[in-house]
Order: sequence, then C-alpha cells, then structure tokens
Amino acid sequence: MVKDSVFTMIFRDKKYLIQLYRALHPEATEDALTDITIRNMLTNGIYNDLGFRAGDKILFLAEQQPSWTMNIIIRALMYLAQDFWRAGKRRLCLS
Repeated sequence: MVKDSVFTMIFRDKKYLIQLYRALHPEATEDALTDITIRNMLTNGIYNDLGFRAGDKILFLAEQQPSWTMNIIIRALMYLAQDFWRAGKRRLCLS
C-alpha cells in the first residue's frame, strides 16, 4: 500500500477540508464540498495533491515542489478530464 503524505491524509477528512475552505469562503457549508481527488490506480507514485469541487469550482491543491515539474500540469489536466467525464455521465443519466 502506498503511503499518503500528511497533507493528503489530513485534508481527505471532510472536517478538515471544510475548515480549509472556510478560511477563504466563510459562508461555505459542509454540503458544498465534494472530494474528487484522483487516486493512484496504475502507479506506485505518491501524488501529493487534493482535488475537490465547491459548487461550480474545481480546486486542486498540491504540495510545494522543490523545482518546476511538468507532472503538476499533467495532474491538473487529469482533474479536468475527470470532471468532463463526470459531467458527461450525469448528462447521459438525465436524458
């Protein structure tokens, strides 16, 4: 089993995630947040990131990296692709 970082371990708990989000948006309710973090399925690497949906916004938080890396851009694109897939799936269920 791959070990998560402290960052992802703490904020996977919705209680702490809502505290983090309320620091920026005090009016937010717990129901407003949905965890959409992409889990590692094909690799053993640790992605120290967290994704969540707040209303119509997608928030992607990543731990600071010591140097610029293309992996962060690829990971952000993976979140975008996942959101498009989910939106398409919801649209099919509604029609």
